Amino acid sequence: GHSNIGWLQDGVEVRIMVHNFP
Repeated sequence: GHSNIGWLQDGVEVRIMVHNFP
């Protein structure tokens, strides 16, 4: 993730990515 709060956004994206992983 790329944002002002990159560290938090990246964590959220990772959680979503793992959650949606087939």
